[in-house]
Amino acid sequence: MSETGTLITIILAIVGVAGLVYFAQLVRFRTGLSRLRPGQSGEKPSVAVVIAARNEEDEIGVCLEGLSLQDYPGEKFQVVVVDDCSTDRTPDIVREASLKNPGIRLIRVEEPPPGIAPKKYAVTRGIEETDSEIIILTDADSRSGPSWISGMVRHFTPEVGMVLGYTGYRREEGISPWFLGLQSLDFLSHAFVAAGAVGAGQAFNSNANNLAFRRKTYMDTGGYGAYSRYISGDDDLLLQTVVKRTRWRIDFAIEPETFVTTRPASGIREAFRQRMRWASKSTAYNWPVLLFLISTFIFFTGLLLLIPYSFLSSLSVVFPLLLFGLKVVFDYLVIKKGHKTFGLEGQWRYFPLTELFHIPYILTIAVSGQLLPHEWRGRKSGKKVD
Repeated sequence: MSETGTLITIILAIVGVAGLVYFAQLVRFRTGLSRLRPGQSGEKPSVAVVIAARNEEDEIGVCLEGLSLQDYPGEKFQVVVVDDCSTDRTPDIVREASLKNPGIRLIRVEEPPPGIAPKKYAVTRGIEETDSEIIILTDADSRSGPSWISGMVRHFTPEVGMVLGYTGYRREEGISPWFLGLQSLDFLSHAFVAAGAVGAGQAFNSNANNLAFRRKTYMDTGGYGAYSRYISGDDDLLLQTVVKRTRWRIDFAIEPETFVTTRPASGIREAFRQRMRWASKSTAYNWPVLLFLISTFIFFTGLLLLIPYSFLSSLSVVFPLLLFGLKVVFDYLVIKKGHKTFGLEGQWRYFPLTELFHIPYILTIAVSGQLLPHEWRGRKSGKKVD
């Protein structure tokens, strides 16, 4: 065998092994989705909903109206909005809401001290300003139903320290159905991976607009600690710190009343920046998660290179196309199971196009998230603050 043939064989073997890791993990996700159950706790602990808001005058009012309609005992919960140096009417709208509902509080913070990302600083200050047993994080552009708090709290049996919730995109004027559908299916896949991992006894990712944890759990981790400098990760990195440093169990809420909706990106540029920001903290993940991400990166890179190369050389296209076909099948099985677990209507007409672009899309945001600067709400930085 020539040196080129030997090299190609080695590459095929590496890509094949990485593919097996990818398939095996997706099987675990699908199995984990089958293990999730509704919450059973009847306790009514004190709750604080913490919202870090920066220039959200178009969203915060509606968000607070929804939170004012919660069926959780009014004396048992409060809403803490941390104004993160807004330059619009955000704090004024919160003050007006607090006059109607004394359970809503406004906290204003200045620019964070060196070494801590702005949103983590705002969230930390919000948590410090409460003494509630349960902290629930959400965003100013999130919408929740009247039983959202009650549904999330039902999952806090004595051994549970953190509860993840499902978030989906809502329809917005001016966004084409196809662009919304592609975003939604991509967003769903993240939720299904998060839920399946929890069901399988793992912890991969979470979403900060629907995330609850015990105050004691947060204190046991020491807060954001070493991850305070990352501009993203007030959800994923906290989740993985809980798994790494404590013995608290993680749960995922699957009941419809626990679902939250959020605003989708309005265009390709915004969507790309958002996903790139999410990917920026991936190198700080726990090793079991990081090894899966590295295997996925190798697998996807191999497919992206080997499929076109096989058409331009004597290399048989059968093996790389077989691997790609298996990827599509395993992705489909996880997404189908996720829809069933959460009782969601399938968006299958977007699936073929999503699969076609999935590999180059994932590779692009993975690399860009580590190398390119980030911008959010007028703030610019690398993946970490100085």
